[in-house]
Amino acid sequence: MKKIITSSVFVICLFISNHITAQFEHPVKLPPASPKAKVYQQIGVTDISISYHRPLAKGREIFGKLIPFGKVWRTGADENTVIKFSTDVTINGNNVKAGAYGLHTIPNKDNWTVILNKETKAWGSYFYDKNKDVVRFNVATKKAPHTESMTFNFTNSTPNKTTVELSWADTSISFNIEANTDALVNKNIKKQLNSLPWWGWTGLYNAARYNLNKGIYLEDALIWINRSIQNNKNFSNLSLKAQILAKQGNKAQADKINKEALSVATNRELQRAAFFKFRAKDNKAGIDILKHAIKNNASNYQSYTVMAWGYQQIKDKKNAQKMYKKALRLAPKDKKDAIKEAMKKL
Repeated sequence: MKKIITSSVFVICLFISNHITAQFEHPVKLPPASPKAKVYQQIGVTDISISYHRPLAKGREIFGKLIPFGKVWRTGADENTVIKFSTDVTINGNNVKAGAYGLHTIPNKDNWTVILNKETKAWGSYFYDKNKDVVRFNVATKKAPHTESMTFNFTNSTPNKTTVELSWADTSISFNIEANTDALVNKNIKKQLNSLPWWGWTGLYNAARYNLNKGIYLEDALIWINRSIQNNKNFSNLSLKAQILAKQGNKAQADKINKEALSVATNRELQRAAFFKFRAKDNKAGIDILKHAIKNNASNYQSYTVMAWGYQQIKDKKNAQKMYKKALRLAPKDKKDAIKEAMKKL
């Protein structure tokens, strides 16, 4: 009896010892047969990523043998291959909501079926449930140079579109992902402007300028620039409003707002506006803009130096000299030498 008890105690102690040892064991990290990979692409404001494991060909016949035709495949190795979109997108003409999806395929000789499924946490396609499919579509296969390790790539990317290309062994497939970037940006701008107080003028101005530059949603751009002007009327937002109105075809109102913009412009702003006219070889328009410097502040010597600069741009030395003389009479003592030096250079 004593021997039996002793033996039992030894077995229990051995079990406990092994259990404790196992708890403190560290697994040996070895290279995975199919290493993890992740590719990422941004189109406009849409983030797209694909997370997957990359099996190797190893000289095997892949499609039709290792990966049977006509059966659902995990499109990689190990866990689900997952494709993720930060906004709603269109994939080969199919609308897909923002979110993460398991990416499965059914390979065939000449075409594949691509499947996006709600399940993203399963192990491969062993637990694939067709009832959770979000979209299915077919794509043609292409013969391709040998790719040893299965690879996803993004190609032909633009602000509104990208192509996903899958290559392995001697086969490749591809499909297109599109996003309505203009609509998404406009919606995001509205959300930002409606959720913040925006007591200043620059955020509203930048939003309106973006839409004008893109030639999109000009009605919204006009609303935003009006709010910018209401917060702080200045040359920048008034002149932008004039440009928006002109783009909408309202020339008469655009001309009226543009005159108001010039009446409140600083000399530096007038000089910058004139510079672009001179660069476009519209010398008359450039000089007409600069004349507002004197209209706005005839007692400021800089109004005349700005006019002199303008005449220099069009090689009119006589009028440039005339403007410098007027500036010299109004300038403070510490500025007169600089004006005299400019006159000498003429």
